[in-house]
Amino acid sequence: MRKKFTCEWITDLYVIIMLGLFPLVITRSGYQTVDVVKYHFFTYTTCIWIICLLICILKDLICRKPISIRFRPIHIVAVVFLLFTIISSLSSSYGFINFFSEGLCDDLLVIFLYVISFLGISFFCVPKRIHLWALGFGLGVCSIICFLQMLGFNPLNLYPGILSYSNMQSFLGTIGNIDFLSTYLCLTVPVLGIYSWKSKNHVDRFLIFPAILGLVILLNCGVSAGVVAILGCAFVSIPFFFHKEKTMKIASVVCVILVLLSATMIYFYPKKSGTIYEMSQVLHGRLDDDFGTGRGQIWKRGITLFLEHPWIGTGPSSSGYRYDIQWYRLTNGTAMSVGDAHNAYLEYLVTIGIFGTLAYIATILCGLVYAITTRKKNSYSLALGIGILCYSMQVFFNSTIYLVAPLMWILLGLLESISIEGGKMNEES
Repeated sequence: MRKKFTCEWITDLYVIIMLGLFPLVITRSGYQTVDVVKYHFFTYTTCIWIICLLICILKDLICRKPISIRFRPIHIVAVVFLLFTIISSLSSSYGFINFFSEGLCDDLLVIFLYVISFLGISFFCVPKRIHLWALGFGLGVCSIICFLQMLGFNPLNLYPGILSYSNMQSFLGTIGNIDFLSTYLCLTVPVLGIYSWKSKNHVDRFLIFPAILGLVILLNCGVSAGVVAILGCAFVSIPFFFHKEKTMKIASVVCVILVLLSATMIYFYPKKSGTIYEMSQVLHGRLDDDFGTGRGQIWKRGITLFLEHPWIGTGPSSSGYRYDIQWYRLTNGTAMSVGDAHNAYLEYLVTIGIFGTLAYIATILCGLVYAITTRKKNSYSLALGIGILCYSMQVFFNSTIYLVAPLMWILLGLLESISIEGGKMNEES
């Protein structure tokens, strides 16, 4: 046991628990408390891991064992993102709510744990096949529950009372709201699908099954943003599947040409309704309130809120106290109070300001660049990079909160823990 109690072993255990069990955490109350229980599970589990990690580091220092930590630019921008979040929280007039909200938003504690988990995993973990098998387990079980719910069953009594998917279609699976379920699927399906295809281990081919099942759920859960993200990601990432630089450049040029042609066709779209029509109007500079099932109104209000405090925002989790509009999205016409921007980047602009948001975007971009540069030597890199890219596309239409975001930061940490040295690196682990 003494030999096992290492920083790497502790971090492996944390990664497996979060990737495999966190998406499935629920209580007997089902969807009524799914957000609270996941908040507590993530914060408690991560804090326990951090404490154990610090103890292990202290033990190594006492025993004078070398601790190898390699800093890269992504670590700096991630810390800058956290620092601006702290500054925004301390300067906010909303006080305690910025630090511990326990609601459907990212407070300072949550963002702090995001960054620390990313740093700890990238410093002390080595990517292993078991990590993605844990991810496949979580995705597979969640997708099976979704499938059963779509057939009319109520496994685990997630729907309250006599309700079912037929009359409560905004909730599905063990994530809860279908928008966040779509975010989860956009993150995990590309990772498992690409890894099962690229891995040289034949057993890993079986990871294609949870990926396919998750894709079927994504295409049928009614979230068009998820479909747009998965298709857009597949289109944009095509050049990175080619290893020869010349072929990659040709594929990139072809993709750019096709994107321009698609944009031109959308710009001149003749019909007067539908999602493509709304996209056409946006290209013309018009954003009506009802575009994107009401997101047009929310985004315009979010831009106004951002311009009121553009530099450091009003603190994480504060947007719910600033929005003053009602969203009539439910089928029975019941109004819902808007509590966030329904766009991860606009939400960060509103809550932590432009500098913190740019640092967040820079962190993601650094990860994607590293995935591109290491993709030739490791099947992990391309899979994780495209999964993070797809997630980043989907949250343009959705908030990034602790129901799914911890998994993105963990996968980003695994990506950054890949060492360029060593040829095949860690893919056989």
